[in-house]
Amino acid sequence: MPDKVRWIRSYVIKARDGLLGTACICEAVDEDALREHARCVGMPGDDILPIGATVVVRPDPDE
Repeated sequence: MPDKVRWIRSYVIKARDGLLGTACICEAVDEDALREHARCVGMPGDDILPIGATVVVRPDPDE
């Protein structure tokens, strides 16, 4: 769905109970496109939060 959703990056999150999850940063035309993308790749798309602003303290490190 490259015309509707663009993946930026993902973070692996370790919950207090030890389980792992992910938080993905995407650019999309709307929430329905994100939900459809999540369904297509077999991931939950339950919590969709808009990003209000970006604050960069320092750039991402080179890998």
